[in-house]
Amino acid sequence: MMREKDRIDLLTIGETVMDFITTAMVDSVDKSITYQRYVGGSPANIAINVSRLGFSSALISRIGNDAFGDLIQRVLKEKKVNTTGIQRDEKHKTTIIFVTRSTSTPEVLHYRGADKYLEFTDSARSLIDSARIVHFSGFALSQSPCRESLKVMKEYALKKGKIITFDPCFHEPLWDNPKEGRRIFEEFISDFFIIKPSLDDMTRLWGSITPEEGIKRYHHLGAKNVVLTMGAEGLLFSDGKKLVKLESRPVEVLDVTGAGDSFWSGLYGGLLLEKSLMEAVNIGLKTASITVQHMGAIAPLPPIYELINE
Repeated sequence: MMREKDRIDLLTIGETVMDFITTAMVDSVDKSITYQRYVGGSPANIAINVSRLGFSSALISRIGNDAFGDLIQRVLKEKKVNTTGIQRDEKHKTTIIFVTRSTSTPEVLHYRGADKYLEFTDSARSLIDSARIVHFSGFALSQSPCRESLKVMKEYALKKGKIITFDPCFHEPLWDNPKEGRRIFEEFISDFFIIKPSLDDMTRLWGSITPEEGIKRYHHLGAKNVVLTMGAEGLLFSDGKKLVKLESRPVEVLDVTGAGDSFWSGLYGGLLLEKSLMEAVNIGLKTASITVQHMGAIAPLPPIYELINE
């Protein structure tokens, strides 16, 4: 029987990278001279944010055995994220991503490295066994052999009866064959309890369709609950039976980097406190509104009880 202290509230699986974000507000990375360095990657951001909210989190990821990998491992430990699932790659360097600072959709330039070689190890199996919720990244699905590892981990988590969730972020440039990538991506969506695409994710996957049509497609592919985030326009939440629109919180936006990751974190906080899905979605809106008022993907989120008692 698992001891309570060994239980992991949230396990995230996917890429951990070094983000270099432009210091100036620009529309293209080639227009910036200086960048600020951050530990990044959506799964890492979410794990850190959930830890800040007061829950236990862990990360399964692969980084290089290099200086950036050392920095990432140190920061994750400082943020109280369980790092037993971090794999160090002797052959491939830590993945680097350049991002424009933006109040809308940022431009992103990827230099893939160790993240593509994630493996399903005994440590990963043990972490899944210990987790209450297991979160998967769409970014990590884009390359082999990481893709095959994710598929095996998804099936293992389902077999173990875990709540599984998916961030369906589809970016054509990440795939060697985008047409085949769309097919793989659509197949992977099945059986997830929650997915949270953004409007940009949906458009990149299927082109110009209405939000309502996109949500229907996600459900048809097997997603049980869909949260479609639409930036300043708020979000649409669907459980397959009813569709609800919620407005974004009115705040001054400094940087949207990590807003989606912060939303996920608040959503997970609500679910871990056994709130209803609608209540959890509203907590996600609160955490996202805090993050966009700060530079970078990791904002000073307060403990979860402060958020729910506002």
